Amino acid sequence: MESPAENPSKAAEYLKELNKIIETQQELLEKQKRRIDELEQQVAKLYHENACLQDEHHRHLATCRLQQGVLPAPPGVLSAIQENARHEKFSDLVLIGGKSYINGSRTPVAFGIPKWLRK
Repeated sequence: MESPAENPSKAAEYLKELNKIIETQQELLEKQKRRIDELEQQVAKLYHENACLQDEHHRHLATCRLQQGVLPAPPGVLSAIQENARHEKFSDLVLIGGKSYINGSRTPVAFGIPKWLRK
C-alpha cells in the first residue's frame, strides 16, 4: 500500500475530503446552535407565561378570599394585589443559558424575577 507521501495527488484528495467533512460539521454545529437559541427563547417565553399565570392565580385566590371573607388575608395581600394589577405586563423576566430573551433583548436580568419585584 502506498503512503500519502508517495502519492501527492492522493494526499491532496484526502485533505480535500477532510476539509469537506470539517466544513459540514461546522455547518451542523451552527444549525444546532441556532436551534438551541430558538428552544431557549421558547423556554423563556413559557417560563414567563407560567409565572404570569401563577401570579394571576394567586391574585385570584386572594381576591376570592377577600370577597368571601372566609379567611383573613395575610398582611399586605391587598396592596400586593393592587401592585400586581399595575404591573400586569412584565417588561422582562427570564435569564436562560446566560441570555435574556425578553422583547428580543439579550440584556441579563435576574432569573425569573420581574424588575418591579427586585426594587
